[in-house]
Amino acid sequence: TEYAFKAKKSLVEQGEENIVLLTPEQYSFVAERRLLNDLGEGGIMSVNYSSFNRMADTVIKEYSKSNLPILSKGAKTILMLRAIEQVKGDLKLFNKNLDALSFVNSMIRICDEMKSCNLKPCEIMSMSSGIENELLKQKMYDISVIMASYQRLIEDKYIDSADEVTILYNLICDKNYFSDKYVFIDGFRGFVAQEYKILELIIKESKGCVITLCTDNPDNS
Repeated sequence: TEYAFKAKKSLVEQGEENIVLLTPEQYSFVAERRLLNDLGEGGIMSVNYSSFNRMADTVIKEYSKSNLPILSKGAKTILMLRAIEQVKGDLKLFNKNLDALSFVNSMIRICDEMKSCNLKPCEIMSMSSGIENELLKQKMYDISVIMASYQRLIEDKYIDSADEVTILYNLICDKNYFSDKYVFIDGFRGFVAQEYKILELIIKESKGCVITLCTDNPDNS
């Protein structure tokens, strides 16, 4: 991290004005404060500090031809409840308390996790057919059915925040979006499949890229 901030300061002093700092959302305030201390009010204008989702918001507004609204947390809950209701007769394992908020929220978390891994309902369904454990097989089947129902409800109507990084990739994968940028990626403990695809573009296209990762202190025994 220290190296990355020194490198950003050096680039700004050399007159570079197209620098991107990509951090986890929860680290953005700390990063912004450090940039202000290091670069001052003038220099900080040369650095665009962002997260994957904030970058997605910017790119969607700039490149997307659709003006679909992003689902709020409440709207997402209502649509997931409706999705479950529409397929409850097709479920093999989940058959109790399907309208309970705890179950709806758990399905939202599971679907978000599946999307972060770039898994589509049809892929989850296909994987479930090869599972020997019957309980796990039925659970995966039900997840795929509910997720597919939810996707049908939002398709061409809303943007799910869990899809934003995938949409980001699809919008910029052929545009050399990072070709004029120096990119610094700092503060992450790891990345999900969606984010790895963006990282591939950054490493391939950018003028320069520095990635730092959180690790154990190497001096500790």
